[in-house]
Amino acid sequence: MDTAVKPSTTAPAPDTTTLSVENFGPIARATLDLRPLTVFVGPSNTGKSYLAILIYALHKVFGTGAWADRLRALATDQVDGGNLAGSGTSRPESDEAREIMDAFMRTPREVVDTSWELSEGLAERVRLLLANCEGLGDVFNREVTRCFGVDRCSGLIRSRARKALVSLRVQPFHHEMSIAGDKARLASHIPEDATLSVDHATQRRRWGYPRAWGVAALADAVLPSTTGAINLPARYMPADRAGVMHAHRVVVGSLIRGAARGGIQADAPLPQMSGVLADFLEQIIELGDPAIQNRRNALAQRLEDEILRGAVRVVPSETGYPSFHYRPAGWGHDLPLMCASSMVSELAPVVLYLRHIVNPGELLIIEEPEAHLHPAMQVELVKLLAAAVQDGIRVLITTHSEWVLEALANVVRLSDVPKRKRKQLADADVTLTPRQVGAWLFSERKRPKGSVVEEVPLDLNSGTFPAGYGEIMGNLYNRWASISNLVTHLRSTAPAK
Repeated sequence: MDTAVKPSTTAPAPDTTTLSVENFGPIARATLDLRPLTVFVGPSNTGKSYLAILIYALHKVFGTGAWADRLRALATDQVDGGNLAGSGTSRPESDEAREIMDAFMRTPREVVDTSWELSEGLAERVRLLLANCEGLGDVFNREVTRCFGVDRCSGLIRSRARKALVSLRVQPFHHEMSIAGDKARLASHIPEDATLSVDHATQRRRWGYPRAWGVAALADAVLPSTTGAINLPARYMPADRAGVMHAHRVVVGSLIRGAARGGIQADAPLPQMSGVLADFLEQIIELGDPAIQNRRNALAQRLEDEILRGAVRVVPSETGYPSFHYRPAGWGHDLPLMCASSMVSELAPVVLYLRHIVNPGELLIIEEPEAHLHPAMQVELVKLLAAAVQDGIRVLITTHSEWVLEALANVVRLSDVPKRKRKQLADADVTLTPRQVGAWLFSERKRPKGSVVEEVPLDLNSGTFPAGYGEIMGNLYNRWASISNLVTHLRSTAPAK
């Protein structure tokens, strides 16, 4: 029998995670790489938020315990479950799984670059379980409908299309999800010659120490290496986050009152919201728990000092329910957040997430981070988000701002300057390489009717990621020139008084 545990002390190169979408919402087709900093830009109603919410849902599908629960059920139903579920059996595969668990538990917590390769016998059974996981389509269906706040996944299929396809590739692995009618299916393609392994750092982030290690649990442990950047948690900050911050007490009170009346007025409609909004509200409320530790103080402090010019504070009540306040620099007392400026209200959740919630490796999705920000503050915010990426946090934003794109272009262009030469430039501590940044343009097409998503490369001549704003500016200037010429003509031909 092959040795189950083959430790490797060489950290693998980061895999490219490629997402392809067809006929999903307003999107006719899209293919993009999910990079540490991903930017969605384009006209309104072209699907930027649709794709961002879909990515969030995929993180929920592949990065939570739902997979593990379903895999255990599949192991029992499909693959001679008792032997493969690790339930006290003495089969060699279970012994190998136990050996991997023991090696995992012996590895010091600070070691992050060790992985264990599965022997061929164990890998074959894990591969079989992953490759025959059509039943996991219900996990995809449940999360997608929940995140979008719809009753049926058929409502997410592009008009006049029969089905929607979502493909996730991390070479050589491929997961394909399809939506047809009200049924979602998921199929995973795990090549026979692909090496399957359990990565120490990933499992530490996902689980801590595992408790039960059969083949089903190992399949869930192998899954991160097949899904790339999607396997870790994601956090979503919706465009209406400021309103939620102001009204969270009212929203929660309404939900409680609606639930309390449910037994009396069974026919009364219950309040409903999308999953991304519900998750945001839940995380905001949890900030009142004093057990939540500060994790990203440096980034949050920088945002407060350089942009907000004041501190965002969480004040828990006796019951632990939070209230949010803002203290301008130099003041001796707080303001309720609802009395602060719109800029402070928009960025307060970003401060709180960086400080209390988001960890390195996780994804932070922010819709329109430039909302209510002066262009100068938009530029500063881009630098801070780039610093978050440098610190290991993955970031995805949707934007309508040319200032954001130009500031990001400067951050990328700066990577061409050797580090020792950057001291000649002011504020040159934050830089990202082109491989770390991807800008994707959503544009409407008549054939096929819907949006097409394509990468926008950095234009070295214009100093931005061209997204059509230059054309708009040119049209405005030409309009001004036409009006001015007409005014001049009318004045020159007007009869003398």
